[in-house]
Amino acid sequence: MMAAGVLAAATEARIAVPATLAVAGFDDMPIAARLSPALTSVHIPWRTMAHDAVRRLFASHLTPEPMIYPAPILERPSTAMPTPDLSRSALDPGRV
Repeated sequence: MMAAGVLAAATEARIAVPATLAVAGFDDMPIAARLSPALTSVHIPWRTMAHDAVRRLFASHLTPEPMIYPAPILERPSTAMPTPDLSRSALDPGRV
């Protein structure tokens, strides 16, 4: 939800997302796709992870081993390749 706050603050400060500032989230909340611009996010399979953890807890005969899960990046309009003229000075509040 912090990334949603960054989008709101950027909009209020009239900072162009993603032209000047790229924003990405980590938890792919359902609202991420409905924000403006839609928020790029990493999708974490929480439900699968919880299911597997409970299964392992009750299956004491299973030997401990690492559990690895995919965490795909869902690219949405809040991120884009920087333009060639984009520089650090573009983030200067005096320019906004």
